[in-house]
Amino acid sequence: GMGAMGLFLPAMENLSEQERWQAFIAPPYTPYAPLLAARGVDTQKVLLVHPKEREELLWSTEQALRSGTCSVVFSWLGNGEYRYAELRRLQLAAARGNTLAVLFRSQDAAHQHAPAALRLQMNAYRQVHILKQRSGIQGVDVYLPPEDDVPHQPQLWELPKDEITPTSRVAS
Repeated sequence: GMGAMGLFLPAMENLSEQERWQAFIAPPYTPYAPLLAARGVDTQKVLLVHPKEREELLWSTEQALRSGTCSVVFSWLGNGEYRYAELRRLQLAAARGNTLAVLFRSQDAAHQHAPAALRLQMNAYRQVHILKQRSGIQGVDVYLPPEDDVPHQPQLWELPKDEITPTSRVAS
C-alpha cells in the first residue's frame, strides 16, 4: 500500500530485456499493464499465479525460481509463519535458476531470521529501511527521489482486478 512495487519497476524494465517471464505469485491485486508497458516491461512475458493454499504458494514460488525461465519472481507470502528452512529452499532455488526473488512478508516478519542477502522494509512512499544487507550497513533509511517516477502514470496496482479491460490485461 506504500508503493513497494514501484521500487522494482526499474529492475523489471532491465530484466524485461532478457525475454524471460516475470512472475507474480499470489499478488494482492492485478498489476496495471499500461504502467508496466510505459516502463518498458513486456506484458506478454508477465505471468500471474494464484495458488489457493500455503503449500501451493511455496511450491509455485520454488518452481518459478528454480526453472530458469523467470528473470524475477515476486511472491506474496502473506502473514503465514515460514521456517528458515523453507525460506532457504527458495533462496537456493533462486540461485540455481539465476532469478531475482522478491518475497513480500508481513511487518511481523521483519525481525525474524531469514537467509536473504537483502531485507527491506517500507516505512513510507519511497522511503525504505534496510533491515539486512550482506557485507553492508544495516538499519539505514534510504529516501528515493520522486524524479524516478514516471509523471502522470498510474501506480502499478491502481485498478482492481474486476475493472481490468481487455486492453490492459496482463498475459497469464
